[in-house]
Formats: sequence, C-alpha cells, structure tokens
Amino acid sequence: MKILCDAVSFGFGPVSKLISLAYILADEHNCTLTFAGNGCSLQLAHKCEAFSHCIEVDTAIPQECSKKIGTDITNYDGVLSVMNPDFLKWAQGYDVRTIVVDSLLTMWDEIPIPWLKTCGIIIQNNHGAAERAANELKSNNTLVTGPLLDPFLLSNGLRDPHNTEKTILINLGGAEDPISIIPDLIGNIVCKLLTELPALNKFDRKILAVGKRQHSALEKLKNEGFNVDICGHRQFLKHLANCNVFLTTPGLTGSFEAFCLGAKTCFLPPFNYSQYLNLQTFRIFGAAPFSLHWSDLNVCTELLQPRIPEEYAVSSLEKAISDASNEVKVLRAFRGLLDRHISLASGESDQSALFYFQQEYFNKNGGVGTLKAAQYIVENLSN
Repeated sequence: MKILCDAVSFGFGPVSKLISLAYILADEHNCTLTFAGNGCSLQLAHKCEAFSHCIEVDTAIPQECSKKIGTDITNYDGVLSVMNPDFLKWAQGYDVRTIVVDSLLTMWDEIPIPWLKTCGIIIQNNHGAAERAANELKSNNTLVTGPLLDPFLLSNGLRDPHNTEKTILINLGGAEDPISIIPDLIGNIVCKLLTELPALNKFDRKILAVGKRQHSALEKLKNEGFNVDICGHRQFLKHLANCNVFLTTPGLTGSFEAFCLGAKTCFLPPFNYSQYLNLQTFRIFGAAPFSLHWSDLNVCTELLQPRIPEEYAVSSLEKAISDASNEVKVLRAFRGLLDRHISLASGESDQSALFYFQQEYFNKNGGVGTLKAAQYIVENLSN
C-alpha cells in the first residue's frame, strides 16, 4: 500500500504523531510512505527512516501542491494527514481516499469541513475529545484512541544503565506558528533566562532540543555550556528517557511522552492556544505541580476557554509574551519562579505522587493508541 503523508507544520507535535504511525505502517503493514511538507515537519520527517521519499512543498498552499505533486497523487492508495485542512481539501479534489488525525478536537470552535469528507477520522483523546466526537461526529467513520506515541518509547534499550551524568533536557518544540509572531519572541526570552538560572548549575549536561527556526537564536548558548541539538524524534526520545529533569513547553505530544516514561517534568508557560489548554488541564489533574503559567506572572490573566476562535486566543497570548519579554519585573518574577520549580523537580524528594497523577492522566486518555490507529488506517484505505 502506498500512502502520501503530511502533517501541519505547527510545532513538532503533529509530525511526531505521524512519525509514530509511520514506523508501524512501514514495519508492520509493509506500507510505502511518502512525506510531503515543509518547515519543522519536514525537518523531522527527513530524519525518519519510515519515509521512502520526502517532497518539500508548502502543503497549506494548493497551488504549490498542484505544482510539486499534481496528478501524481492518484498513484497513491490514499492520503494520511495530521491536522492540515488545506492539504486535505486539495487532495479531496482528486477523489482519493483520505484519513485525518486530530489531537485538538476540543480546541476548534468549528470542526474543519475537510474532516467530514474523509473516509476516516482518528481522534486522539484529550480534554474530553471523546465526548465531542460522540456528539458531533456520529455519522462519520471515527476512531477515538489514546495518545499516538512511538512504541519505541516502551523498548527496554531506551535507558542507558551506565549513564551517571545529571542531565536536564530543555524542549522548545518546533516553535512554528503560522498565525503569530510568538515563535520569534521565544528565543529572546529563553536566551535571557537560561544563563541566569542557578538551578541549572546542578546539572552535568544541559541539552536544548530546538527546531531550525530557533537554532540560530539559541546557538550562542553553546558558549554557556548548553548542547543545542536539532535531533530526530527517536534521538529526542533517548534524551528524554535518560534525563533527570525535563523542562518543556506544554505541548501535548511531548507531555504525553514524558508522562509515559515517568520523567520529572517542569513546564514553561504556554506559547500557543493548545498549550494553554493543555497546561490548564494538567494542573487540574495534578500532573503539573512544577509549572509556570502566564497568569502566575499577572500577564494574560483572562481565562481562555476551549472552542473560542483561535486568532483571538493567539492575540491574547501574543500580548502576554510580548509584555513578558520587555518588562524587567515580569522577567525577574519569571526567572525566580522557574528556578524554584527546576530546583524542586531536581531534588531528591519523593516524586511518587507526581508520577501517579501523570500516569493517571495518561491512562485516562486511553494509553498508547498507535497500533490500533495504524490498523484502522490500513483497513480504511484498503476498502
């Protein structure tokens, strides 16, 4: 079976889910997979052996797709897209079978129309997505599943038993947001903070996992003892399995990976609307005791709800982050609170309660659902 794949280039989360599915589709179902995309999605796809070929194309622009893929799309048995309505709409114009993967169902103010024209919808459960799918997608061929994570996470060889270095892994994700200037503010804030946190002096290794967009802004941190790494997804998972503390933005995929591995996780404030909702939910469930929200700093104190227009939510966050990057008092408070959280997370105190709540939240959403989702894709593209 030949499948054309894409993932919206909106951070590393969407393409990480696709990569997790790709390994199973290639290894267990003998599928031949081609990736089409650009930005941080293409960056990770290039490092994934499951894709036999990568096409560099902005899949959000139909004219680009017509130019670089065109009628060749009819040579595939189907299209698998992770949350890219523009690419799905274009592909559906060629009457090919399409499947969409969505992990943000409860965020959308309206379910994208291309979702409803697919032959299958895979909903990653989170924030009550299963309930919304049951109410609004009853007439569609929908699979609700647990977190779409790489089964590589569960392999025995992931942890290095000989590793004695105390390590902090800092994850900023792909940091791409097509409707905001926020990614360009992240590097400035992080550079100001990371060199001024006494808690980081406790670590032998400081690994900073970044996307290409942030690399040039953060590369100067190499002179401060940081390993600034643009790594593939499985290399990232190895870093995660062997770190003592994981400092991360509250993206859904990275958080689920950390919860699955039982990593001591410390959360940075959210840099987009979905991260805002994630952190809000993690806190409610007791899974984020070491976390910093913009409201803790008295910026972005308005409570953003699910299912409001994304542009409105992003503009509120954009203002908060812009204020935080320019106000000395806010940065000082940011630095102090973050340093305290890292110190607490890296301490020797009993973390069993934290692991319990993280595992409870992970299991509440269904546990690893990748094998089930891959089987569903093959069955629905074969019909």
